[in-house]
Amino acid sequence: MSMRNEQSHRSSSEGKLPRLPPIAAPTSPSSRFDKSHLRTHRRSENMQGLLTNKLYEIALKGKEDTEESLKRRPISAGEPEMPSQMMSTERRIRLNYQFMKKCVQEGPVTPMANEWWDTILTMIPAKLVLSPQLQPHIKELYDEIIAEYDTSIRKAMVQHILVKPKVKGVEGDEDLPDEVLGIDYSSPWRESFNAARESIRQNLHILHPSMQTILGICQSKNYSTMLITDQSNLRTQGSIECEHLKNNVTLDCEKTEEKLMHSWFPEVVNVFIDKDMLKHMSSSQVDAFYNCVSTLISNQLKDLINRTITAWTDLFHKDKSCLPLFKMELILDDDDHMQFYPALGDVEAAVLHVISTVAGTMQHVPTVQSWLAGGNTVTHVDAAVDNDVLLRCTKFLKDAVNFNLQQPIEYLHSFDKYSALVSGESSARVKQFISSENSFENYIQEIEKFRSLAREISSLPTVAHFDMVQLDCDDLKRGLATKANRFADQLLQMLAEEHRTENRR
Repeated sequence: MSMRNEQSHRSSSEGKLPRLPPIAAPTSPSSRFDKSHLRTHRRSENMQGLLTNKLYEIALKGKEDTEESLKRRPISAGEPEMPSQMMSTERRIRLNYQFMKKCVQEGPVTPMANEWWDTILTMIPAKLVLSPQLQPHIKELYDEIIAEYDTSIRKAMVQHILVKPKVKGVEGDEDLPDEVLGIDYSSPWRESFNAARESIRQNLHILHPSMQTILGICQSKNYSTMLITDQSNLRTQGSIECEHLKNNVTLDCEKTEEKLMHSWFPEVVNVFIDKDMLKHMSSSQVDAFYNCVSTLISNQLKDLINRTITAWTDLFHKDKSCLPLFKMELILDDDDHMQFYPALGDVEAAVLHVISTVAGTMQHVPTVQSWLAGGNTVTHVDAAVDNDVLLRCTKFLKDAVNFNLQQPIEYLHSFDKYSALVSGESSARVKQFISSENSFENYIQEIEKFRSLAREISSLPTVAHFDMVQLDCDDLKRGLATKANRFADQLLQMLAEEHRTENRR
C-alpha cells in the first residue's frame, strides 16, 4: 500500500511545481516570533472546522424537518395483536357442521316397509316378476331401491335437523326444499271445487259450443287459406305499371271485403239467431259473452290480414323468381334531364300501398251484438294490425326495393357519357366551332362525330331487363339521338351557308 502511495505521489509531483521545504522553527528559545499567529496558522485545519460546522448545521436542519413531518403524520395504529385462537370462526362453524352432519347420517334409519316394495312390483307385469330368468334382476332392483331409500332418508334427516351455515366449503350440500304450494286439503274441498267449476262454466265463454262453431267456420277450407289479395302469380303476368298494381290491389281488397260480408259474416251471425241460447245469462254475462265473440272474430280477421301481408313480403325475399316486375321507362324530360318514369319513389310507394290497403281492409265489420240489436249505433270489431308488424314489414320492403333498384340506377349512370348532349356542353362546343374559322375537312369530321354518336345511341338495347324492373329506354335513346343529329344538322347548315357565300363571291 505504501509503494502505491509513493508512486501516486511521485506521479502527481512530476506534473506540478516543486513544493517548498517547510520553514524550520528557530532553535533560539528567546526568539520574539515564538508566539506569532502566522507561525501557528494552518489553513487546512481552518477549512476542516468550517466544513464540520456546515455539516452540523445541515444535520440539525434535517432533524428539525424530520420532527416537523412526524408531527404532521397521522398516528399509526398499534401493532396487530395475535388472535385468541389460531382457527377462524368460519372454519370452526364448518367443522362443527360437518361433524354434526356425520353424526346425523350415522344414526339409525327406519327400514322401508314391505308394502312399498309390493306396490312397486305391481307396476311390473306379473309374467316378468314370476319369470325365473329375471329373478336376479328383480333382486338387483330391490337392492337399488333399498340403497336409494336409505340415501334419501339420511339426506332428509340432515336437511330437517341441521341448518346449513353460510360459510365456504359446504356449498355442495343441498338446502331444505321449499314447501309445496298447492291446494289446502286440510278442510273439505268438494263444495269449493264444484263452485269453482260452475263459475268457470258460466264465465269462461270461450268454451261455449257457439265459439267452436265460429272457429270451425273461420278454419274451414273456404276461409282458412284465403288471402285478401293474392299476388303470388304477379310475375307470371308480365311487367306491370305501378298505378295498375295499386288499382288491382284496391279492387281485390274491396271485392274480398264485400264477399266476406255477404258470405262469411252472415254465417257467423246465424249462430246467434236463437234468442233462447243466452236466456239463462244475466245482462253482464251477456255483454261478457259477446265481448268474447268479438275477440274471437277480431283474432281471425287479424290473422287473415297478417297472412296476406306476410304473403306479399315473402315475394321480396332472396328468391328473386317471385319478385313483381315493374314497367319503367328512361325518359328525357322537358328540362333535358335523364330520369326514370315513374320515379323510383313511385315504385316504393306502389309496393307499400299493398300493405296499407290490406291493413285497412275489414275494419268496418260490426260486432254481432250491435248487428243483432239493430240500433243506429254500430260498434265495429277491432281488426287493426299491430303497429310493430306494419313497421317491420315496411322497413323490410323499403330495403328490398332499394336493393333491387340498384341495377336500374347503375344502368342509368351508363348514359352519363352522353350527358354532354343535354347539359349544354355540346351546344357550347358547336357555337365555339362555328365562331372560329375551320376548313371543310374540319366541318366534315365534326359532323361525323355527332352522326356516329347518334348511331351508337340508336344501337343500344331498347328494353333492359332486371330482377324487378323492365326498363324501356326508347324515349331516352330517341331524345339523345335527336340531340346529336340536331347538332350535326346545325353544323351542316352552317357549312352549306358558308359554301353559298363562297359561290356568290
